[in-house]
Amino acid sequence: MPQGCYVRSSCMKTVHISPFSPLRHPWLFLHRGPTRKKDFMEPETSSKFLFTNFGTVRPSSAEETRLTHNATIGDPASVAAVQALGDLSHLVHVPLGEWTGELVLIDQWTSAEGIQQFLANPKIREHGQQLFSISRPGVWRLGEGFVQYTINTPARQTNRFLALLHGPVTSLDAAQRAYNQVFRQRIGEARKLGLVTHELFIRIGPGTPDSVEILGIDSWFKLDGPRQLYADPQFQAAFTGVFTRPPQTWVLHRPEGDWIEW
Repeated sequence: MPQGCYVRSSCMKTVHISPFSPLRHPWLFLHRGPTRKKDFMEPETSSKFLFTNFGTVRPSSAEETRLTHNATIGDPASVAAVQALGDLSHLVHVPLGEWTGELVLIDQWTSAEGIQQFLANPKIREHGQQLFSISRPGVWRLGEGFVQYTINTPARQTNRFLALLHGPVTSLDAAQRAYNQVFRQRIGEARKLGLVTHELFIRIGPGTPDSVEILGIDSWFKLDGPRQLYADPQFQAAFTGVFTRPPQTWVLHRPEGDWIEW
């Protein structure tokens, strides 16, 4: 993760919002009318899809947020409905540090078409409005051609931290060359620092081909690992000229309490 990757949740508060932006009306741009087959330009070879939502919640506390989440997204009927559409997992994360009202939801899906049907559901939009005052949803497919790692980890290493990077790149080819080279060269070092998984996703959207936005998700069992790796000048130098503007980055962990996940 290049150039200042190890940052806290303040990154999520620097967005300037137009009065007509979907960020003020978080579900405005999710409903595109009747479902159309392949509207998300789903590649036939894609094996993994994500729906992410980076948002600021309406409730004033973490506990109120947990209760609202569990009563809406976690409602048994809602869970059954989205699972029937292909939602394989739903995980909740928050930025490190004190509660800021920022919540990150990451769902793994079997297809982009299933996500589209999910987003077109009025009940889903209602749940989103109850939980979020501002949200930044996205749909992603696994970036074929990017090296991906899932490393077996001893059972005693139970801590998990997510390091996320999201930003526009000059081209997917340039991003793929940079990421593949640096991770192939330094995967052994990254593992010693606590790396568990490394995945790259490409953003997709209704009616458009693949964009040039990427989402990197690395999981770690050592909190200091991402700082040591990403802050290394040689690591950062590998990404010179890859991003068209500085990417947004987060370090996340699982919130306390009993959140309904699957």
